[in-house]
Amino acid sequence: MFCQKCGKSNPDHARFCENCGAPLQQVPPQVYQQPAPAYPQQPVYQQPVYQQPVYPQAQQFIPRGAIRSPGIAGVLSFVCCGLGQLYNGET
Repeated sequence: MFCQKCGKSNPDHARFCENCGAPLQQVPPQVYQQPAPAYPQQPVYQQPVYQQPVYPQAQQFIPRGAIRSPGIAGVLSFVCCGLGQLYNGET
């Protein structure tokens, strides 16, 4: 560090000039900052929200005879069991 009054070189930690005794101004160390890189600004794209496609439900085809068949099967099972017991002679 140099004295501003007489120009003598002094140690960096000195507060007063060794030659003339003038107070030395402490110069803070300069921090070098790197300039930010000048890249072109990229556009920001937002990811589209994915939604499951909605399909209309197909109507279930039920043949006419299919509606009556469980009822008919139940009645026939009782009739067959009854006829079988009559045939065997059980009541």
